[in-house]
Amino acid sequence: MKHSILSFLCGLASLAVPVSGQAPVHDIVVYGDSSGAVAAAISAKREGRSVIWINPTGFPGGMSASGLGATDFLGYRNTFGGIASEFYDGVAKSYGTNFVRSFEPGVGKKVFEKMIADAGVTVVYNEQLDRTSGKGVTMEGKRIKAITTLSGKTYEGKMFIDATYVGDLMAAAGVPYIVGREPESKYGEDMAGVRRGDTNPRVHYGQKDKDHFVKEVDPYVKPGDPSTGLLPHISKIEGLTNGQGDKKIQAYNYRVCLTTDPANQIPIEKPPGYREIDHELLLRNFDAGDTRLPALIEPLADGKKVDWNNMHAVGSDYVGANWEYPEASYERRREIEKEHETYIRGFLWTMAHNPRVPEKIRERTATYGLPKDEFTDNGGWPWMIYIREARRMVGDYVMNQLDCEGKRKAPDPIGLGSFGMDSHCVQHIVTDTGKAQNEGVIWRTPPRPYGISYRSIIPPKGQCENLFSPICLSASHVAHGSIRMEPVFMALSQSAAISAGLALEKNVSVQDVPYPVLLEKLEAAKQIARPEAWKRAPAAEKPAAGEAKPAPKKAEIFEVEGNKAYLYDAPQPAKGKPWIWYAPVVRGDVIIVKHKAYYDAFMQAGIAVAGFDLGEVRGAPGSTAKFTQFYEAMVKRGYSSKPILLGQSRGGMMTLAWAFRNPDKVKAWAGIYPVCNLTSWPMKFSKKDTLADFAMSEEAFVSKLSELNPIDNLSGLAQRKVPMFSVHGDKDGTVPYDDNTKLLKERYE
Repeated sequence: MKHSILSFLCGLASLAVPVSGQAPVHDIVVYGDSSGAVAAAISAKREGRSVIWINPTGFPGGMSASGLGATDFLGYRNTFGGIASEFYDGVAKSYGTNFVRSFEPGVGKKVFEKMIADAGVTVVYNEQLDRTSGKGVTMEGKRIKAITTLSGKTYEGKMFIDATYVGDLMAAAGVPYIVGREPESKYGEDMAGVRRGDTNPRVHYGQKDKDHFVKEVDPYVKPGDPSTGLLPHISKIEGLTNGQGDKKIQAYNYRVCLTTDPANQIPIEKPPGYREIDHELLLRNFDAGDTRLPALIEPLADGKKVDWNNMHAVGSDYVGANWEYPEASYERRREIEKEHETYIRGFLWTMAHNPRVPEKIRERTATYGLPKDEFTDNGGWPWMIYIREARRMVGDYVMNQLDCEGKRKAPDPIGLGSFGMDSHCVQHIVTDTGKAQNEGVIWRTPPRPYGISYRSIIPPKGQCENLFSPICLSASHVAHGSIRMEPVFMALSQSAAISAGLALEKNVSVQDVPYPVLLEKLEAAKQIARPEAWKRAPAAEKPAAGEAKPAPKKAEIFEVEGNKAYLYDAPQPAKGKPWIWYAPVVRGDVIIVKHKAYYDAFMQAGIAVAGFDLGEVRGAPGSTAKFTQFYEAMVKRGYSSKPILLGQSRGGMMTLAWAFRNPDKVKAWAGIYPVCNLTSWPMKFSKKDTLADFAMSEEAFVSKLSELNPIDNLSGLAQRKVPMFSVHGDKDGTVPYDDNTKLLKERYE
C-alpha cells in the first residue's frame, strides 16, 4: 500500500499539477509546428517529464502531414531510429507493408495523432507566440521563465524547445541568428553564397542542367527591349559574383497533393488575381524549346495520388517571393502564403490550359486535381507552406560544408544527416548575355552520413541556458540544405528533449549537459546519434537465424521526367548502396527479377535492382540523356554513383551506349546475349525503331555510325579499366555472337 501511494503521489508530481490559483510550471515546454515538435513532446512525456506542446497551427506533424509525402531518405532509411523510425514504420503499417517512402498527408496526420494519443501528450493548438518585444518571452537572468501567446495565455517552464520552422521563440529569446547566405570566405565553403547558373563548369551543382535554363529565354517584357522592364520575378544585378553573401533564401512552394482519380478530384480553376504575365517566364521557356516537364512528380503509396514538387527552369517554386518571410509579422506571412498559393494554382492552371504549353505536358497536367479527401477543411489545399529555410541560429558549433563532406567531424553528434547539400533557386537573374538564368541552385551529395553536433541545437555559451532549437539549428546555408529533412528534424528534436531532461536531472544549463551521459541516453532511446552507429545498424537489424528478411515482391515505382523507374531495394543494403541497372524495361517488365537465381543472389548480397522504362530505344544521344536523368535520380536517392550495368539482348545496346558516354560513372558492365553493335540486330531486324530513336535518315545515320556505335567507342571504358563480362551462345542467330560479344572482346582488349 505504501508503494502504491508513493507511486500515486509521484505521478501527480510528474503532471505538474499546480497549487490552487497558480499556473503550472512544466518541466518542458515545446513550442512548434513541425514534425520535430511531435517527436520532442512524445520523447519528453515518455521520460516522465511534465510537458506541454504549444502548436501555433491547427494540426500535428508539420510538413509530414501537409503535403511533403515524398520523404528524402536518400536511401539511408537506417540513419535514424527512435520516434522518427516509429513514425515511418507506422506509415508503412497503414499501407500493410514494411516500407513506404511516399505517403498521403492524411495518413501521416493519423499516424502522428495516434502516437500523440498513445503517449498522452497535452497539445494546445492555434496559439501563436506574442512576438511583441518584451511581451512574448519572460526572461529570468539567462533563462526563459515563461512564454505568452497572442491570446494572452502564459506557459511557464523549466526547459523550452523551439521546434518551429521559422525560429520565432529562439529569436524572441535574444539568441543570435542569421537569415540568408554566408559568403564563401566565412567557412571556406565552395558552394556558399551566390551561385550563378551560367557558371561553367558549375562546381557547386552535380546534376548537370536540371533546375536551370537550357534554352535562351528573353527576360524583358517586350523581348529584346530592356526599356520595357523585366518580367516579374527576374532581377538584373550588376557585379553579381559567385561566393558573395546576402540576405536571400531558397524558394518556397506548397507541396501539393494531387490525384488522378476523377471521383476524388476538385478541379484546379484559374485563381482570383491570376495574371498571365506572372507565368510568362514559364511560357517563354516552352516557346524557346525546353519541353521538359517542370515538375518532380512522386507517386504516393495509394497509387492514385502524387506529391507535386518543383523541378527545372521554372516550376512551382515562387522564386524570390519569400525573402522577408522568416522575420515578417504574422499578418505579412499570411499575405506571402496567399501570394504563393495564387502563383502555384495559376501555374497548375496554366500548365493544363495555355496553348503555349506543349500538348503532352498540357494533357498530363489536366489529368490531376486536388483530392477531396485531403485537407478537407481547406478545399484540398495544403495547410502549410513549405518553409525550406528561415532563420538559422549561430551557436558555438556551426555545421557547414566541411561536416557534410566528412572533412570535419563533430565530436558530440546527436543525429545524422545524409541528404545532398541542396538549395532550390534563390533568384532568377539576367546573365551578361541578356538571357534568363537561375541563381542559387546547389547540389552535392555527402560521401557518407555525417554527425550533427549537439552544440548546433543549443545557444552559444553565455546565451539562453534553457532553450533548444533543433529545427532552425546552427548551420550554414549549405549545410542546412542537407540537414533540413523531416526525419532528421524529428531525430534532432527527440535528442533535444532527452537532453532537456538530463539538464533538469543534473540541474545544469543546456550548455553544460555532459555529452557522454547524453549519448548513452540517446542510444538507449534507439537514436542513431553517431556515424559509427549507422555503419553497424544493418547488422543490428539482421533477422534471427533461419529467418530471411523477405526481398520486396513489388517494385517501388517513381517517375523521372514523365517516365517510370522501377526499384527493387535490397532488404539489407550493402555498404555504399550498390545497384544493378538493368535494361531493357518495356511496359514495366523488369525481366531479370523473374529469374529467381539472379534476383535472390542480388538481394542477399545487398544489391538493389533498378530499371527505367523508355520503351524501344536503341542508344541514341537523346535517349541516353534521359537515362542520365534516371541515373541522377538514383544517385539523389543515395545509391552508388557507379552502378553495375546489366543489359539483356537489346538492353545491351541501351546500357553500353550510356556506358561509353559516361565511362567515369560505371562500376562494371555485364551482358546476357547483349546487342553491342548497331550494324547487327538494330539495323538488320529493327531498323525502323533504330532510326526513329536517332531521329535520322538511314544515310545520315550511316555517315555518323563511327561516332554513335558503342563497339567503336570503348576507349574511355578501357582507359578506366571498367570490368566487362558477357554470357553469349555462339549459335545465336538473332544477336550473332561474332558481331557482338566476340567483337566487343576483341575491340576492348
